[in-house]
Formats: sequence, structure tokens, C-alpha cells
Amino acid sequence: MKQIMIGSQMVAYEVIRKKIKHTYLRIVQNQLIITTNNTTKEEDIRKFILKHEDKLHQRLTQEKKISLYSDQFLELFGVQIPLKIQNGKRNSLKIIDNLAILTCTSQDVVFKVMERFYQKAVIHESEEFIKSLSLETKKLLPPDGIVIKSQLMKSRFGSCHITKKVIKLNSILGRFDMKYLHSTICHELVHFKIKGHQKDFYRKLSSLDPNYKQTNNELKKIVQRYEV
Repeated sequence: MKQIMIGSQMVAYEVIRKKIKHTYLRIVQNQLIITTNNTTKEEDIRKFILKHEDKLHQRLTQEKKISLYSDQFLELFGVQIPLKIQNGKRNSLKIIDNLAILTCTSQDVVFKVMERFYQKAVIHESEEFIKSLSLETKKLLPPDGIVIKSQLMKSRFGSCHITKKVIKLNSILGRFDMKYLHSTICHELVHFKIKGHQKDFYRKLSSLDPNYKQTNNELKKIVQRYEV
């Protein structure tokens, strides 16, 4: 593996030669992968890398993203709880005396158990929040109620399926302060009355959550720090 100085950092790079016309560059695990023509000279490859030095330096020095799952602690609605992992006959995750105890049949399912826990936590907290809403706000809901579901999503915090009477919420919300989950729920509730995102939608949303825009912007910045 060859090396080149990017800023103040020595970076390894690998050259892959193919029958192609142009030269391409990508970063994989803090290493540069150069794909180029079979006849491209080494000197030209290094010049090509240094031509993009500023952008490469910025990307290589970015803050490392946070993993969604830790084997040391559990992030639950803004609180970090110490995590203990133990073997057992059934998979479960419970919080006892401010300690998260994860029991698993094998280490391979640890993150799956944690993900399922987050989904259940988001659903439970959402249902409790909806129960606490005023009678006027509850008029947004269908007369026979709705179903709350949760799953990990890459690009959305929530979605509303009006005909199915289902609100689906991103399980990543189980990690952050409850205000972000509550704000997302308000957004989806309004969609039961107003489908699009026109002025009427945001006017109604502001009556439920006056700080929605600020809260949503904060949430977007927080999620960017995580490896989703």
C-alpha cells in the first residue's frame, strides 16, 4: 500500500487499474482508492490526489460518526444508561435500578435485541404522549384511533399512512430527548387533516408545537452525527 501526505496526515492509497478512460477517487475506511487506466503514470496519480487535497483533508478529518449501538451503554431518550450483556436462553433487554441488562442467546443478536427495544420504547412513549394530548388536538385523529409502528429509517423521522390509520416513527428517536419524538408525532398527526406541507399545514403544526422548526433543525444536526 502506497502513502501520500494529505495536509498533516499520511494517508495510504491503493491503485486499481482497469480499461477505463478517466481516473476516479473514493475513500474507504480512511484510505484512498484510486481507479484509473492501465497506462496512467504514478506521478499523474499523485498529482490527481493532490489536486483534491483540500476536500480530501476535510473528509478525512471529519468527526467519526457515532455507532447506533454500543456494547457499553444504552442511550434512551437523552439519558445514557450503563449496559450489561449476559448470555441466556431468551433474548431480552430490561432496565433495572438504572442498569440496562441485555440477555441474549448469542453475541450475534445483541444489536437486534437493542433495535427491537428502541422500537418498543418509541411506540410506548408515543402512545403515552398521544393519550396526554388535549381533546381538541385528538380531534385530528380518526374516530377509531390509530396504530403506532416503529422501525429504523435512513431518511425520515416519521410517516403517516392515512388510509391505514398508521403513524410510523423512526426508532432512532428513542435515543434522544423526548421533545424530538413528540415534535415528530405532532407533524404526523397534522397530516391526518392536511396532506401536503403548505402554509395551512405549518400553521396548524405551529399551534401544536410552536418550536417545531427549531426542534426539527436540531434533530437533523444530531442525527448527522450518527452512522445510520
